Amino acid sequence: MNSPDSGKLAEAVCRLRDGRVDEARQLTDVLLGEAPDLPPLLQPAAVAALQAGDDKSALALAAKSLRQRPAHAATLLVAGRAARNLSDVDMATDFFRSATRAAPDLAEPELA
Repeated sequence: MNSPDSGKLAEAVCRLRDGRVDEARQLTDVLLGEAPDLPPLLQPAAVAALQAGDDKSALALAAKSLRQRPAHAATLLVAGRAARNLSDVDMATDFFRSATRAAPDLAEPELA
């Protein structure tokens, strides 16, 4: 497994935080070409897809990441939000419950 350029990954995360979703997606797409199975890259790529309204891609990326680290709370939340947006309430509930088990102190409105 190749390792992506950590500077580009940090740049993608910064762009996400700044609300520059399209730019973040472009960067994560390039990085996924270099390391398509790396969970620390799949998770921000899933966030970028979710923020761009591409729920199917967000769910697929999150699911791919969760196959390698199934108890990663942030990724479980992304998967839950994407599933909820796709109107799969049962799947969303499962992801949110898994997130609460993985991180019991998590404060998320949809878990209340």
